[in-house]
Amino acid sequence: MTLGERIQEIRKARGYKQQEVADLVGIDVSNYARIERNEADVNITRLEDIAKALKVNVWAFFVPHSGIVIIGDVAQDAQVLGNGNIGAQTIYPTDFNPERSAYLAHIANLEKQLKTIEATFEKRITSLEKQLDEKQQVINKLLSK
Repeated sequence: MTLGERIQEIRKARGYKQQEVADLVGIDVSNYARIERNEADVNITRLEDIAKALKVNVWAFFVPHSGIVIIGDVAQDAQVLGNGNIGAQTIYPTDFNPERSAYLAHIANLEKQLKTIEATFEKRITSLEKQLDEKQQVINKLLSK
């Protein structure tokens, strides 16, 4: 698969028309079409502009049909599905770390602690609301006298 074909494949999978991408990139649609037909040389800056317009990493143009696409600190295991959609599974940096299970256990422990804290706060809020209602009743009785 050529670079132009890959760009076209991603554009179609994203549901864009050539005109839309050309407008986002800031070039004439005929020049953009030449890129997809491999009739024009493309520099890295132009590839970055096209990638930005298609909301993918530049490396997606060099990964035919599937592979890891790095986007900031997160990677995506991307696949162009048979229906033209792009399916992806997010892969976090911890997935590449041998201590991943320790991180996941720590996260699970923190989530458990958070639920305990939330439950404690809910009970406290309920108690305070009850006390407030009781005090409001006393105030209402005093004002009605």
